[in-house]
Amino acid sequence: MMSAHTNFGFRYHTVSPKNLSIILFLLLISQFIAKNALARPDIFFGAIVAEINVTSCQSCHESEPGGEGKESLKPGYETAYNLDMNDLSRLKNLINGCPTGQTLNRTTFVCATSVPVPVVCALPQVRDPATNTCITPPCPTGQVRNSVGVCEVPPVVCTLPQVRDPATNTCITPPCPTGQVLNSTGVCEVPPVVCTLPQVRDPLTNTCITPPCPNGQVRNLGGVCETPPSTAGCDATRQNTPDLKISDPGYIFTHAGRVTRAGVTVFGDNRRVEMAVSGLPRGARFYDAYNPSLRSVEGVIVWQVPVAMAGQKLEFNLCGTSKGGGKPEGYVNRKITIEVLPPLANATVPDPTVSTNYLISSVYNNQTGKLEVSGHVIWFWKTTEAARQTAILQPVELSDAETGNRLGSGEVGLNGRWFISVPVARNNLPKAVDATFLGRLGTKPVQNYDDSDEDN
Repeated sequence: MMSAHTNFGFRYHTVSPKNLSIILFLLLISQFIAKNALARPDIFFGAIVAEINVTSCQSCHESEPGGEGKESLKPGYETAYNLDMNDLSRLKNLINGCPTGQTLNRTTFVCATSVPVPVVCALPQVRDPATNTCITPPCPTGQVRNSVGVCEVPPVVCTLPQVRDPATNTCITPPCPTGQVLNSTGVCEVPPVVCTLPQVRDPLTNTCITPPCPNGQVRNLGGVCETPPSTAGCDATRQNTPDLKISDPGYIFTHAGRVTRAGVTVFGDNRRVEMAVSGLPRGARFYDAYNPSLRSVEGVIVWQVPVAMAGQKLEFNLCGTSKGGGKPEGYVNRKITIEVLPPLANATVPDPTVSTNYLISSVYNNQTGKLEVSGHVIWFWKTTEAARQTAILQPVELSDAETGNRLGSGEVGLNGRWFISVPVARNNLPKAVDATFLGRLGTKPVQNYDDSDEDN
């Protein structure tokens, strides 16, 4: 500090030791500068006052002492000084450096807040502009981040046999392999085959087999093993008695390679009737049994028609005899003809919902010139109404049994009944028709067809 005093009329000042040291230092510097006469003392002193980190002329000049001219100033020092010659703030920024977090603009020599280089983030991370760091943003409500970093709805957990569909994130029941269906426990399996008696299903192989009967017995149409009736033969020359009647299929059409079944009934006599056949084709079998509810004897002829027999006609006799009761013997005999048609060209596996496709009638209406065919689909007893509703979406296809030419089609009702009426020229009238529904085939002769034409 410096204070003023008066003594004997003179005013004088006193100086503190600290200020006295500064003054003496400045005097020495001024003497040095004055001696060299190149550096400007005012700039040097101004730099000290502005608290710039200078200790000598070499703080700003690159030359040796004594050669401090303008041309020896360090790069940028003259420009920084000229930009702010009053406060020397630009020169201070250049020499002292900028505060932490700021950088020097080498053109204006102004310190400004440093702008960091933006970080580059790899998905799913993104840059946080506030901190210039990579962060993982939260997922939308109801979603979670999966193993690859993508937000998604949490996968549903499914119970077998259902599995998760990644496209919809829902539980679905995948389709079974071709030829299999889903059973009640949700397991895919080959559907059980539907067998027609006398065959039964083998659960181990899912095939239709005919179990062997005890020695001396055969299995009848009802699946019962019994002693076969006598096939000693029928007497075609014997006179039929009026009290005994026989309902027979008459003229039978069948396809080579298929199993043919023909049913007959003997009735009209309260006595027990025995049936017999003669002249059956090789490999054919005949079964009969008494039906007490109908009070008649029913018989069935079953024959696996060899493919080699296509185009042939065969005849055999079927007869019934009633005895006892103190009455004369009753007797009835009927000749039956089987005509073997060519094998089916496009036979398909029957649908398990259908047991039988039975043709009721096949009549040619001479007045309308139309062939009218009716039939009845017998559903497999285990099928549901829903399965039948699906089945009847398919039509009954009617074709010429001999040539295979398509004649028409018709719809099946839920009760199984169907009817088809198609125009047919009389000269193109088929011998018999095939009606196919979901693989089940029925064949029937066309009435009004003159069989004698074929015999000639």
